[in-house]
Amino acid sequence: KEKEKKFINLSSVELEENVCRMMVITSDWAYAERLVLGFTYHLDKETMVKTGSIYFIRCMDKSEENKHGHKKPVPEKSSLEVIGRHTCKFGILNASLEKQSQKNKFLMELDLSLSCSDGFLRILKISVSCDEDAEKFDFKIMKEDKINLDIAEKPDPKQEVICLYHDIASEPKEALGGMNKGQLILCDLEAKKVKHSIKAHDFEIWATRYHPEQPDVFFSGSDDTFLKGWDKRVSLKNPLFVNKDHTAGVCCITSCNSIGDTHTLATGSYDGVMRVFDTRKLSAAHSSIMEPKVGSQLWDIQFQKWGKDIYGIFALMYDGFKVGKLDAALNFDWSLPYKEHGSLGYGMAFWEQEVSETHSFMKSCTCSFYDNLIKYWALEIQILQKETSFVLKIQCR
Repeated sequence: KEKEKKFINLSSVELEENVCRMMVITSDWAYAERLVLGFTYHLDKETMVKTGSIYFIRCMDKSEENKHGHKKPVPEKSSLEVIGRHTCKFGILNASLEKQSQKNKFLMELDLSLSCSDGFLRILKISVSCDEDAEKFDFKIMKEDKINLDIAEKPDPKQEVICLYHDIASEPKEALGGMNKGQLILCDLEAKKVKHSIKAHDFEIWATRYHPEQPDVFFSGSDDTFLKGWDKRVSLKNPLFVNKDHTAGVCCITSCNSIGDTHTLATGSYDGVMRVFDTRKLSAAHSSIMEPKVGSQLWDIQFQKWGKDIYGIFALMYDGFKVGKLDAALNFDWSLPYKEHGSLGYGMAFWEQEVSETHSFMKSCTCSFYDNLIKYWALEIQILQKETSFVLKIQCR
């Protein structure tokens, strides 16, 4: 078998602000096959005021069967449509979905957590609803909790305090925020207050991650090029280990939970290298077990497993995006660049794979910063069957 691979651009939508993060929510709704959320950050260069928005985007997707009976996405019948927008008096640097509750076909509730440019971590409960004809939509902020991560006794108004990234632990209910001045902030989400502040790095912390099975253990990555591991049970004054393998700032720390591996972390950096770590071997001399070169600045990594196959999608900033198939050790089997964006490639999301005997379609959304675009596309993998001839010899006795 040989495989031919190509991208199919299905739709795109341009927002009014710079898009830095996005997510795709799938469910059995009456008003959309999927709901795409776009999170934006805008800096007014005259006033230096930062603002942002949450965009609600309906994704409509229709596939048709070809003459062989195989389904294929059709660009003319696919669309992205902005159906709502919630404006904020702060920019949104990062967002994650904490809970999704579907009340009925016309009502959904979402719990979102946001890293904000004003130094707050916010938890929002949002209701998303529509009428029976799927023509009128309503979005309400049902509840908003916020935690001030600026713990200075006398805050300096001239010093910016920005929450760049956060991760959430479910037990105990905690958040781990990475700040622009190098602090790691541990928050109690039930008490809605800061528990600990650690001067963890010398520069911006762009990535934080809890250990998938040990909530007392967590990781941080910074512009100072260091990946650090921490254990609350041991000490918060000194890291468990300091890794110096990256030669430029660490941009992301990705858990491999989505592919069924709770012992592996992957990190991305401005140096373009993905480094893979075994979390069972944490020590002061901790080093990466694999270092595949992915491309230019590696801003974000996501993994997805369909059947026995593992796929990765990589945000490469100035080089757009890359999709690849990987083996169990996260070595590349193949990779393919997606360069349809004209600006910094930042956010992305896998969500579905459709498979037949001869075709596979992986559907994704990606977003870029300065051109304010979200694109919806599919990667088509065609499986070509090679004809094989056999010669059967029968000997009679």
